[in-house]
Amino acid sequence: MGKVLKDKDDTNGICVYVSPTKALINQVAGTIHSKFGPIFGIFTRDYRMNMQTCRILVTVPECLEMLLLSPDHQRWCQRIRYCIFDEIHCMSGDIGSDVWERTMLLINCPMIGLSATVNNGKNLEDWITNVEKQRFKLFKTSSPRQVCLITHYERLADLNKYLYSNRQLHPLHPIGLMNAKQLISRGIPNDFSLSPYETLRLNDMMEKTNIKTTQIPTLTEHFSPSWIIERSICNTYSNLVCEQFKDLIHNNENSTIDSISTLLNPINSNQISYPELKPMSTLIGEFVLTLKEKNLLPCIVFTDSRSLCEELAESVAQYFEDIENDLRRTKYKQQIEALEKRLIQIEKAQKTAKAKKIVKTSSKRSGGGGGEDDDEEKSADKPGELQQMEEEDQSQLRLSGYEQDLLNGILEEGTLANRRHCDRELVDRLIERASTVNPRLVRYLKRGVAYHHPQLNNRGRLAVEGLFRNRYVQIVFSTWTLGMFKTLF
Repeated sequence: MGKVLKDKDDTNGICVYVSPTKALINQVAGTIHSKFGPIFGIFTRDYRMNMQTCRILVTVPECLEMLLLSPDHQRWCQRIRYCIFDEIHCMSGDIGSDVWERTMLLINCPMIGLSATVNNGKNLEDWITNVEKQRFKLFKTSSPRQVCLITHYERLADLNKYLYSNRQLHPLHPIGLMNAKQLISRGIPNDFSLSPYETLRLNDMMEKTNIKTTQIPTLTEHFSPSWIIERSICNTYSNLVCEQFKDLIHNNENSTIDSISTLLNPINSNQISYPELKPMSTLIGEFVLTLKEKNLLPCIVFTDSRSLCEELAESVAQYFEDIENDLRRTKYKQQIEALEKRLIQIEKAQKTAKAKKIVKTSSKRSGGGGGEDDDEEKSADKPGELQQMEEEDQSQLRLSGYEQDLLNGILEEGTLANRRHCDRELVDRLIERASTVNPRLVRYLKRGVAYHHPQLNNRGRLAVEGLFRNRYVQIVFSTWTLGMFKTLF
């Protein structure tokens, strides 16, 4: 993108970014705006912006194919200099995969394919190489474009594994899930990686089994030369530990491998109950509470079913509503009763004040003119202390925000929403827009819960994505539509 924008000899060139889903488009557009400014355009079936005047177009495969085949847009298509296909593995999906392939065949410019899950990259490289050869023959260029496969096996974020049972998250080590027979027969994949925590555990267990780890330095020896512990240094240490364990596999040391595997996952059947025989509403509610207690929110829960997304969101929202109702009946019962009595007194005081005001107004009218001037003079002559006392009396006739929530609002214990550290104006605006078309979703949003799937209307989708990105919504139940969104969160 930067290369296209910086080319002074070609000020009309365009870079096209192809997103697999509409959910990712808004996030990418925001990233482009923060880095390059308002030079982007958006083209989807239900929304178009700056398509003709932009330098970077963010779109989906179906819409790019429409542009490439449209006779009215051929001059615009000639301006395309680069095309980026994000999540290129979508071309192997069951639905819409043909569009990806046709778009790659139609476009006549250098293209970049990005993916974190392609396991047959060499096959894809061969296919694109063949496409470029055919394009070379068709357009009779000087030489076919060179195709490069760039692989990167290091993760940018750690992937930790857990087993949930009885309100506890039990850490699972990948080595501990296999025995010696499986490891020796199958080996360890090339892209196998361990988080720093998993690396230390594996190293500790190898030391406990009296394995000589001469090639692995101590933590002090490895990390002390650097004043900052960078991920690359952690990965180097992790590779040393993994290589030591691979030697055990290569030497067929079955008993040692089994001992290490057992030590890595010390969970026994008495500690866990899986699957738990509880209603789904209770189980998912307790699971979310566990994540909240361990400070592991926000999160996305994936499922293949659109209906299940909505059912789970309903279950969590209802779970917190039940907690809230129970707290009002028990913990806050006396406070609520006191507030209700105070409300009655406030209403009486307001009626009395209103009646006095009416009598005062009528007496002014009967007494002739000049009453208002006299009142203004009297008000101006009031001592500051007297005015302050009157203001305090007025404040007693109003309930605070906390008191209003205690009576009729949403309690802090009854929501996951991050109400203290959010853009309140943005939250109110998005919820108000969504309330006109999806009041049920808004009920969930106020509890910090949401769902996301292809059938969600545009206003609801924008509300869910915006509030989740703003950290107001803390858990989203989603189909594949948010599968790529998480990479940019």
